[in-house]
Amino acid sequence: YVKILADLNNAELLAPSRASRTGNAKITRVSKEAAIALKTRVYLNMRDWNKVISEGVKLGTYSIEPNPATPFEFGYNNKESIFSIENSATTNPGVNAALASMYNGRALITISPIIWRNARWNVDDKRRTEGAMVRKTPAGVVLTNKYKDVTNLTDASPLIRYAEVVLSMAEANARLGSAANITTAINQLNLVRNRSLANVATQQYTASSFANQTELVDAIVTERRIEFLAEGMRWSDIHRLLY
Repeated sequence: YVKILADLNNAELLAPSRASRTGNAKITRVSKEAAIALKTRVYLNMRDWNKVISEGVKLGTYSIEPNPATPFEFGYNNKESIFSIENSATTNPGVNAALASMYNGRALITISPIIWRNARWNVDDKRRTEGAMVRKTPAGVVLTNKYKDVTNLTDASPLIRYAEVVLSMAEANARLGSAANITTAINQLNLVRNRSLANVATQQYTASSFANQTELVDAIVTERRIEFLAEGMRWSDIHRLLY
């Protein structure tokens, strides 16, 4: 951790800011903001909750897109993606490794029925929308549709989005556990989740949604499973949480 953080702190100090980049390079090249965002991930693994929050608040120039599909439909031009790998028709991982190929075109990796049937994932959640976010095969197999270009494989490969930073801060606040922290955690959880709800007024989380701190943390971890489906996040969460 010491060496990783030393590298990221140096990157924050020496790398150009996102604002100084143009075009795709705003998210596909190293920036101060990418280094900061990755530090929130490191501190989350370290369980240094206060540092997760203090790093996360530095990234106020980013925002959660109103539509959950936007970071994928406009992968190189949106307000949420912080750091991604650039792909093009002439430079991509190929048919055997590109995300659009593995998750979509070749239908090799399906959405787990465990999370698909999780009670916290509302059946009318926009992240279940066929065409925009998922697709179903004639046999009824459910696949992610985050990566759509199965021909030229040009979809950006997301490394970290602002939604992750917000949910990391939500978890940190929930684990700190004071009344103020709990209120902030619920607000941050809703900031990501509400954009996908069919009816925010009746479906958003409130303090009464959770009997205790443990239930709130569980809801945040579950939201990470839903929000970052097919983005390579689940194993790292299993590793740090052991569940």
